Amino acid sequence: MSTLMRAKRLIGLVMISLLCASSASAWLWGRAARGVVSNVVNEAASDVASNVGCDVVSNVISEVVLGPTSSAADIQAALNNLPESGGTVVLKAGIYSVNQPICLSRDNLTLRGAGATTILRLANHANCPVVIMGSTSNYPTEVVKNLRVCDLDVDGNRDNQQVECWNILGEGDEIRNNGLTIRSVSDASVERVRSYRCRSGGLVTEKGVRRLTVSDYAAWDNHFDGLAAYVTEDSLFTQMVLRDNHGAGLSLDHKFNHNALSDVILADNGCGIFMRDSRENLFQGVTIRNSREHGVFMSQAATNTVGPWTAPTPPKSTDAVDAAGKITNAPNPADVAMAPSTPPPEGRWIVIPDTECRGNVFAGLLITDSAAAGFLINDDNCANNVIQGARFARNKMGGLCQSKPGLAKTQGLLDQ
Repeated sequence: MSTLMRAKRLIGLVMISLLCASSASAWLWGRAARGVVSNVVNEAASDVASNVGCDVVSNVISEVVLGPTSSAADIQAALNNLPESGGTVVLKAGIYSVNQPICLSRDNLTLRGAGATTILRLANHANCPVVIMGSTSNYPTEVVKNLRVCDLDVDGNRDNQQVECWNILGEGDEIRNNGLTIRSVSDASVERVRSYRCRSGGLVTEKGVRRLTVSDYAAWDNHFDGLAAYVTEDSLFTQMVLRDNHGAGLSLDHKFNHNALSDVILADNGCGIFMRDSRENLFQGVTIRNSREHGVFMSQAATNTVGPWTAPTPPKSTDAVDAAGKITNAPNPADVAMAPSTPPPEGRWIVIPDTECRGNVFAGLLITDSAAAGFLINDDNCANNVIQGARFARNKMGGLCQSKPGLAKTQGLLDQ
């Protein structure tokens, strides 16, 4: 059994064991479980990254080395001209001006820099993604395999870009101007990459991504999220630092299922983790601090439909109480920010069925100094999630806030 599959299986084992554990033994069991999970996740990171690297290296017939005088077109031509079996383009240290996306759009390609001294900087007014792994089609029909991007920086040069979407009219208009965009890809890796100052997100996965490994990744000062994942499964995200992003550190917003995340620091983001339509994921060793909204916001997706409009009801909090000790409502800053100044004449917000968050496990979670709730479960259908061995402190609207009591199974929770 692969180590990544073992990590997935542990999600079920953690939930079953927690449900059966007594409160006296929960903390000791949790410490042991976190150690086992950490070992398995680390093995999975090593195995998946190693497998991706070996798959690519075993197929390398040609390696092309370029210097910083090379244009984005030169880099693209080098990738395109590699043998059919694949290969590697190596970028020496230096700043590369990028005025068109660099695309790894067929199997067995690697783009490798020399570390943080290799910088792909989006040119002024380029208004495009920097790196695309996979298809550039709005609706991909094929999966690209065995891609690798490693050892480089991506500077999105946000202040000198005017729009969020690439190719506003025509093919590619579904793609945002992210630092790295990964689309319809399997068995790929992103290692030792930093992505910052992007007009949209730092790194985005979408359109069906499987068995991706993202390790030693950092993102900051992006207009939206440090990392956003859509339709992504069986993947591993480890050793990440996502800070000072205007949206969320992590946005897990559509069919994010059966993934493992470990050793993640989320600091000074709009929201630490924003998640909807996410199931059976394992979060191990995640630290969230100084979020400008919630530390974790868990919800169902919603849509506006024809009919009388009513503002979203603020969620009830099990932690926020008035002077008399009665439970009060904890307003959701995200809802307040999204609400129009005057209600529209028609349309109301309703949740979309089958988009709830279920079966997620949070082990060793630390959330401090959030401007709103530490961990908000916003919808009653977001049930059967486990929070084990967690500490919440100095969150303005309380630690664990739930739309109704008992949605999350907790063990060893210290709420200060």
